[in-house]
Amino acid sequence: MSEKGQNQYFIVINLGLRSVRVIVFDDKAQKLWHGWHPVETIVGADQVEQNAEDWWNKAESLLKDAVHNISELKDSELYLSVTGSSSCLIPVDSSGKAIYNSIMVSDKRATKEALKLEERYPHHFAAKDEFLPLASYLMPKILWFKNNEPSLHKKVFKYLSPNDFLIYKLTGRYITDDLNAHKFYFHEKYNIFFDEILSHFNLGKELFPEVVRCGNIVGPTTPDVVSKTGISKNSKVILTTYDALCAFWGTGVAQEGDSSNVVGTVSSLRTLSNKRKKFKSNLLSQEFLLFNKFVVGGSNNLDGGLMEWAKEAFYEDAAKDDSIYKLMEEEATHSTVGARGLLFMPYLLGERAPFWDTEVRGLFFGIEKFHRREDFIRSVYESSAFMITDMLNEIEKSGLQVSNIKLSGGFAKSELGSMLRADVTGKEIHLLAEEESTALGSCLISMFTLNLIDLNGLKDIVKIRKIVTPEKVHHEQYQKLYALFKELYNSTKNLHLLRKDVQSDILSGDERYILKNL
Repeated sequence: MSEKGQNQYFIVINLGLRSVRVIVFDDKAQKLWHGWHPVETIVGADQVEQNAEDWWNKAESLLKDAVHNISELKDSELYLSVTGSSSCLIPVDSSGKAIYNSIMVSDKRATKEALKLEERYPHHFAAKDEFLPLASYLMPKILWFKNNEPSLHKKVFKYLSPNDFLIYKLTGRYITDDLNAHKFYFHEKYNIFFDEILSHFNLGKELFPEVVRCGNIVGPTTPDVVSKTGISKNSKVILTTYDALCAFWGTGVAQEGDSSNVVGTVSSLRTLSNKRKKFKSNLLSQEFLLFNKFVVGGSNNLDGGLMEWAKEAFYEDAAKDDSIYKLMEEEATHSTVGARGLLFMPYLLGERAPFWDTEVRGLFFGIEKFHRREDFIRSVYESSAFMITDMLNEIEKSGLQVSNIKLSGGFAKSELGSMLRADVTGKEIHLLAEEESTALGSCLISMFTLNLIDLNGLKDIVKIRKIVTPEKVHHEQYQKLYALFKELYNSTKNLHLLRKDVQSDILSGDERYILKNL
């Protein structure tokens, strides 16, 4: 309860790759209401885009719905926060309006710019574990935009991430948190690198939002937002951070070695550490100053989104409701360990972590005449667990020992998916009672900011509903299959480069597809 005796409510705007969600929590972090609207994705060649203005229109509509369903939101003490994908670039003009579609995290068009940055600043990248010379980061995207859209670049007032864009819509302030700022290559302790890039490429500091540490109140909501949505005038906005890190804290991690696998469209695997860790791979060791801890791990390019793809590719004739996922899972259980010898490489959008490969694509390997749909879908499920094993192995190479993995997100509803994660990794899988770990994490950071909980209190709020243990025999079988999975990638790597060359000769290269469900 607040000092005024009013109830406190926490509203989280959670922007995923597939949808915009608004979730309302009480002051005990119990979910009271949630609503969502889907978002469209535009895909073509190396490009992946979304309409940022559409995000806000849908978020604003959902805030109205929240007030309609919980009348107390009209005059109670409210704390709003925003969490969304990192490394998505939104150029806005002086009115705060997006002048170009958001260039999404999995967009690869800035690969050349990233390589040039690595060539020019190899020592900076080697020294900073938060910085990677990848096209997924914001600075390479900005350089691509400056080089390829010069007339639009001249109109840019600010370059923003999704969190920054929605925070502006709520408060009228251009702000980014210290962890999102890493994607611009800005670090409050080591800003020389950022300054050197700005100087060399003639970019002004005024093009970037103000950096404020995660866990700060950054202002009231604007009168316009209050008027259009009906939320209380007594509404404040707390700065949290991007979705993968919010989701990490939303799984109840508290001790070194606690690990979290949050599976939405993409998958994040991260582990809590008391010390910084070094990686030769593309995993990060990020300092979370609010809790004085390090978050070790990373996110891949596609995971739960594989099931959306498989649904459209293999089950077009099935009912278009949630029963289709039950059908997919049921059919997959009719296959065997190893999908009767069928392996699937799941890199439909390339890969981001633990390795970066913009050219690799999906591949079914070992197709025989007796294979049926149930084997194909089983191999897709198994590939998801293989990708997590990739990241898990890299994390444990750093010296961190992972005893169990806390699984959340939509994929955690899958009994088969959970079982395969246990059997392939050999780790206990802890299924959380609250699937909205991203929104819950943003809420918990807000509550920590207000001194309503401490770090140990996170694990007390987050409940485990089920523990899935690995089958020893299955784990031994999957170890052999995982080794073949890795060899398949290594053996076909050059073929994917050749495929791209051949494809560019055959296709025009400018095809673009609208995906209603990434």
